[in-house]
Amino acid sequence: YRRYFEHAGAYVTIDPHRAAHFPSLDDLPGDARFDCILVIEVLEHAEDPVLVLKRAAARLAPGGRIWVSVPFSARVHDAPDDFWRWTDSGLKHLARSAGLRCTCIEPRGTDWVALASKGFYCLARRLSRPATAVPAALALACTVPFALPAAHLGLAMGVSPVDDPLGYFVEL
Repeated sequence: YRRYFEHAGAYVTIDPHRAAHFPSLDDLPGDARFDCILVIEVLEHAEDPVLVLKRAAARLAPGGRIWVSVPFSARVHDAPDDFWRWTDSGLKHLARSAGLRCTCIEPRGTDWVALASKGFYCLARRLSRPATAVPAALALACTVPFALPAAHLGLAMGVSPVDDPLGYFVEL
């Protein structure tokens, strides 16, 4: 996300599993404060997401914001450390539990994007099985030319599902 923050005086990354400036929030210098903290596709992997948000909030400069992105209709990933899925009301509760307030919650994706995503993952899993590899490859070849343009068209039109998003963007 660095390219979106080229105007920032400093850009610090935290990731315990990849090359980053720091492996965790706890490793930051004690006086480090930030105008914006991104928590992108992280909270579902935290055993205690309220604690993560509290620790992030403690690192905010006055007037700073936390931007969060979480999955909703997404496959289990990085198991066994994939613990949570939230609705918009669940995200509001999570924020309140951390002493924060949601200033914006937006669903991500459309019904067509969710359908394409689920279909592609389902068929892709079948590719590795000898008995279903050929039918899955044929199904992918037949659906991709239609599903991808439909998904992109829905995104371009700004169609946003209320009941079946891929995930949510939250500003705290």
